[in-house]
Amino acid sequence: MFAKSSARRDYHLVRADKDQTLCGLTVVPLIIDRPVNSTHLHLTTEPPKNTGLCPKCEEVDGSSVQVADAARQSFLDAGA
Repeated sequence: MFAKSSARRDYHLVRADKDQTLCGLTVVPLIIDRPVNSTHLHLTTEPPKNTGLCPKCEEVDGSSVQVADAARQSFLDAGA
């Protein structure tokens, strides 16, 4: 699961409880799988396109980052 807001250019990895990102930000417990204009972090099942991963999330758990990047790439390849 990923978290994204329109106020930030990067996306975040979400903890198993889906209440916070790996870097500790609070996530609104709504899944929105379409572009929206929101300053709050919300959940999304699809990896955000044309954005990078939050550097703090990447620092917290390198193995999760590798898994997320592989899942994101697999999703993008399937859509091509």
